[in-house]
Amino acid sequence: MINRRTILSIILTGILVLLPSCSSPEGEPQGISGEISQKDMENGHIKMELMEKVSVDAKVTPYRKYQDGLRTYYLEPSIDNHGKSDLKEYKKKAVLFNQEAEKITGLIERHSKGAFDISKRKLKVRDDGQGALLSIPYKADNGEKKIVRCSWALDDNGQFAGTEFYFEADGAEDPYTQIGEIALDDAPMYGAKDFGFADCSTAAEEMRAFVEQVTGRRVSEEMYRIPMTEEVYNAVTDRQEIDRGKTPYPGEYYTFVMYFDVDGLPWKRVKDGIREKNGMKLAEDILLSQGDLFCKNEWPLIVAYNKDGIMELVLDSFFKVSKPYSERQKVCTPGEILDQVKAYFQDILLKVPVTIYEISLAYDSYFTDPEDGLIENVVRPFWIVRYWDGKKTTQLVFDAYNGKYID
Repeated sequence: MINRRTILSIILTGILVLLPSCSSPEGEPQGISGEISQKDMENGHIKMELMEKVSVDAKVTPYRKYQDGLRTYYLEPSIDNHGKSDLKEYKKKAVLFNQEAEKITGLIERHSKGAFDISKRKLKVRDDGQGALLSIPYKADNGEKKIVRCSWALDDNGQFAGTEFYFEADGAEDPYTQIGEIALDDAPMYGAKDFGFADCSTAAEEMRAFVEQVTGRRVSEEMYRIPMTEEVYNAVTDRQEIDRGKTPYPGEYYTFVMYFDVDGLPWKRVKDGIREKNGMKLAEDILLSQGDLFCKNEWPLIVAYNKDGIMELVLDSFFKVSKPYSERQKVCTPGEILDQVKAYFQDILLKVPVTIYEISLAYDSYFTDPEDGLIENVVRPFWIVRYWDGKKTTQLVFDAYNGKYID
């Protein structure tokens, strides 16, 4: 399997099918068997029995977010410093997210209890053969040692492009951000909860503003707010067989999983890639590995936050949207997507009841239609349906324009 660092060090691409939009009468959106009301659409929640063993109790993207249609965009790498790379010069004036490194570390210090040593003696920059690696040490007030780790690939012009940014315990084997993110699949029914040190919504909005300050990019208002109780923590570490002796429960903390914003929707990592077929004409910058074309996906922005403020961060910045590839097109409604979901389940012998708990629109990169000629990577919307069978989460992805299931 190709690893994340390799994928991000090369400009990636793949295949999209832009077919006619779903056919719903103008104005009143249609639902499955007319069971979904306009009020449900506007309130962003649907509760119903879809079929035997399949119930819906789901948060849904509000209709106002897509009622006027959605665009598809070209995309481009996010360039994270000015001018060509020169490691010696860069060390003299390190830049992160187009801001001086000291400004970024200062923002982290403002929201945590500890300090960085950003002296030239401690700040390390080295060439890893594909780009650059930067590390800055941090010491918490309680004595814990942490580190900012960054790495970049270089674009064709020798500029730093696609920053991987981590702030975590030095030598961490299983970061708390990672365990929190895994809860989305392994313990999705975590429920809302406020901890005594800060209520969840207030802390989430504070951290969203912080992430926007650091990255210099708009972050979607739609995010996952996960209260990491010991019960949730144990459920995740048990399923993932994580050694709690090496990564002990640190006490109550929140995990906020965020995404960059595109037209008011999150840019999530939805699909990985597709198989190459004979006759495909690929753009020069498409990554092809073992017969697969890969997308220019965005990874989530993750903050682990406890009573001392920021515990850990993952704030990668790889790609940005550019000019429109296509103008607004009509988007399927949740009712039309549930019709497709019903068809999907009719071909499956369900052994246990399942609950659909999320029906959401998100942007991700995918591929242009091979019948149009050259295959390019673009950013376009998808419907995501997530369901829980009591043990694991399964995610289904549907074309937002025509509603077809994407295998």
